[in-house]
Formats: sequence, structure tokens, C-alpha cells
Amino acid sequence: MRSQQKEIFGIAILALALLACLISTATSSSLPAHTVNDFWDNGKGTNFAYFIVADKSLTEEDANRLISYYQDRRPGYKIMNIWIFCDDTYADEKYLNDNSVSDDQFFSHVMYWSLSGEWTNVGTSLQTKADNDLPTFRSACK
Repeated sequence: MRSQQKEIFGIAILALALLACLISTATSSSLPAHTVNDFWDNGKGTNFAYFIVADKSLTEEDANRLISYYQDRRPGYKIMNIWIFCDDTYADEKYLNDNSVSDDQFFSHVMYWSLSGEWTNVGTSLQTKADNDLPTFRSACK
């Protein structure tokens, strides 16, 4: 009788482990198609940046799901930048401080830009369209 209980207990543990794997996989696999082209971490667990490439048809709702997913992976952040690009032209950390690439060039390939955190001067901001400060925003994504 005891060996049957151990066997049932072992099967139950295995089933729970498989269920946990399925649940965690479903979270990331339910996201819109994208790639993280680059990632930046200041090494102190406070400042992060993701450089994500997604299809030009990505909706604002889908962008928000991606942003939430990556923010949740870094609890306790103080500054989080998430750029979602329509192609990989500048979807790399090296272009942020590259004097050969202007802001107009860089942001023309960005579809969505999320800035959040208590160390920012805006708190939380989601850029979705061109404005006076970023007149070329998403222009290369049409």
C-alpha cells in the first residue's frame, strides 16, 4: 500500500511540474511575435533598457503587453526604457550614443517608446506618434 501511495505522490508531483512549465511557457508564448535585439543593464539592478524588434503591424495594445512583460521581469527598477522598432536598423544599444546617427534617424525606426520609473522626470511615458520633440517618430515604419 505504501509503495502505491509513493507512486501516486510521484505522479502528482510530475503532473504539477508539467503544469507549471505549461503555464510559464504560455505567458511568453502568448506575446506578439518579436525579438529582443539588445538589452542593457547598469549592473546595479536599477536601470534597464530593451531594444525590441516587432512587425510594423504591432498595435498599441500589443506593445503595452510587451512592455508590461519586460517591466515585470525587472522588479525594483528605477529607470526602464523599452524601444520597440519596426526593423533592426538601429535596434541596438550602440546607436544610443552614436554621434553618426541623429535622433531623427534613430526614432524614425521606433514604433513605441516606453520610459518609466521613479528616477525619470516623467514617471511613466509611452510615445506612440510623432510630436514637436520627435517629428520623425515611426516615419520609417510606414
